[in-house]
Amino acid sequence: MGSCFSSEAQSVGQPGAQQAAHSAGQAPPPRQPHQHTVAKPSAELHTKRRARVASRQREEFDLERGGLIAARPPSSTHSRHSRRASDAEGNTQLHLAAAAGDGAAVAVLLGRRALLTATNVEGWTPLHSAASRGCAEVIRLLAQVGANLDARAADGRTALVVACQAGEERAVRILLALGADAATVDGRGCTAVHAAALASEAALAAGVPAVLQALAQAGAPLNAVDPAAGRTALHLLAARSGSAAAIEALLQGGANPYIADVEGQTPLGCALAAGNTSAVELLLLPGSRRRTEGGGALSPYASAPPLHGGLQRSRSTAPATMLPPPVPAARPRHAHTKSM
Repeated sequence: MGSCFSSEAQSVGQPGAQQAAHSAGQAPPPRQPHQHTVAKPSAELHTKRRARVASRQREEFDLERGGLIAARPPSSTHSRHSRRASDAEGNTQLHLAAAAGDGAAVAVLLGRRALLTATNVEGWTPLHSAASRGCAEVIRLLAQVGANLDARAADGRTALVVACQAGEERAVRILLALGADAATVDGRGCTAVHAAALASEAALAAGVPAVLQALAQAGAPLNAVDPAAGRTALHLLAARSGSAAAIEALLQGGANPYIADVEGQTPLGCALAAGNTSAVELLLLPGSRRRTEGGGALSPYASAPPLHGGLQRSRSTAPATMLPPPVPAARPRHAHTKSM
C-alpha cells in the first residue's frame, strides 16, 4: 500500500502523467496552490516598536507648558502628523511656538517642514501669531524662510495691521524693515494707522505712540479716511481718553487736524463731544508742541491766538487753504419806485 501511494503521488507531480490522465478521459488532478507564509511579528519586535513610540512621545514638546521639541527625521509618520496637528482654534504647533516667541521651537518645526501657510479659524498664519505678541526675532526667522509678509487673514488684516492694533512697536518696526506694505488696508478699508488708533486702553498708553511714529517714518497714509464714516485716525483718537500722546505723535508726523468726516465733524469736534480736554488742547494748537530745527514754534496757524473763555479759538487764524470758501455777501436790493 505504501509503495502504491508513493508511485501515485510521483505520477501526480509529473506533467506526463497529467497528459496521460487527460487522454484517458479522466480529469487531471487540481494543482496545489502556492502558499505564502507571512511571518508574524514576534513579541520582541512588538516590544521594540512600543519602545520607539514611547521614546517619541517623551521627546515630543508640549508647547502649552513650555519646552523644546527634539529633532526627528521629517520622513517619520508621527512627525508629519504632529506638524499639522491643531488645537480647537485651528492653531498648529508653529502658530503656538510663534506666539510664544520660542525661536528654538520654531526653528525645529521649520526643519521638520512645518507649513508657513497654515491658518487657524481666523485665517491667521504663524506670522500673524508672532506679530500679535511682538515676537520680532520669530518674525525675522519666518521671513527668512519665505513667509508672506502681506498675507491676509479672514478679515483682510495683515501681520502689520495686527501688530499695530496690539501696540507692538518692535513687531511693527521689523515688519516695515523687512518690506511689509505700510499702506495696506483691511477688509473694511481701514489702514494700519486706523488699527493703531483702535488699540486697547493699555496699548494706547504704552506702545501706540511709538507705533504711530514708526508708521509715519515709513510713509504710511496718516490722513487716510475709512470708507464707512470718512474718519481719520485723528477722529478715532480724539474721542478716546488717554490718547494725548498718540494724537501728538500723529500731529508730529504731519496728520491734518482739519479733515471733516461724512457728518462734517473734525477731530476737534469729536474731542469736544467726548469731553477729551487734553485732545482739545492739542488740536486747537496742533503745532504748539512741535519745534522746527531753528527752535521756533511750528504751527499751521498764522498766529496762535490766546484762549479766552475756555476752549475757544478764532476761526480766522486757521490756514486759508483748510477753511471753507467765504460766503459772498448778499447784494442790497434797490428800491424801485413807480412813477405816478
